[in-house]
Amino acid sequence: MHLPAGFELAALVASGRPAFDLFAALAAQTEQEGEVSVRIDEGTGERLILRLVIRRESPEQAQAEQERLLKAAKKRGKRTDPRSLEAAKYILLLTSLPSNIFPPVDVLALYRFRWQLELAFKRMKSLTGLEDWRPRSRNSLAPGSTPGLSSS
Repeated sequence: MHLPAGFELAALVASGRPAFDLFAALAAQTEQEGEVSVRIDEGTGERLILRLVIRRESPEQAQAEQERLLKAAKKRGKRTDPRSLEAAKYILLLTSLPSNIFPPVDVLALYRFRWQLELAFKRMKSLTGLEDWRPRSRNSLAPGSTPGLSSS
């Protein structure tokens, strides 16, 4: 997941610090994979403790993503935010999975698997013509109903 230009991390706070600086965290990333403990302050007094899992892309992958961002910006007649180009060098995942059970390498593997499932469903929808299907009502997806078919 790459951060698009304008993506704000205002709700994130680094543990023990008043503000979270994403690019300082990325610059401090010395290993291929790592994590930073962060929390979300919702303003209600409750804090959600999370992990920002960081994986540095290979130079080839980072360059390809940067080129994609530059091409997309040019097509829209916009300039690419330098922060987006820097973020393109990494995969960033925010998770609440416990670190003692799911080290960064496992979180990344689960995400890759989940992404493959998303792509498989997208392909199946395309092949079956369901990409444009919308239920007629909330009850269209009720157990025992056949999606897209009305019982007249």
